[in-house]
Amino acid sequence: MTDQQDLHKVIEYSFKFLDKNDSPLKTNIEITIDKDGKVIGTDYSGEIPSEVKIELEESLSKIIFSPTLNKEGEPVQVKIVIPVRKAV
Repeated sequence: MTDQQDLHKVIEYSFKFLDKNDSPLKTNIEITIDKDGKVIGTDYSGEIPSEVKIELEESLSKIIFSPTLNKEGEPVQVKIVIPVRKAV
């Protein structure tokens, strides 16, 4: 994946599973990406409803990112943190 808009769409879609009665959401999503660009882990700094986690992790598992390269041009594992704020 080279287009951040695609990642935004995945996250936005996953959060549509929030119930209208849920309180506002404020969390950070930490995504670990391996040398091949595959998502190998997700972590959250706040509480996220289980149905949102399931949808988000399923969607992220299908994404292949463009590998990040170090100074020598070799692919490396990285973590990215995405802040998410949702008013319901």
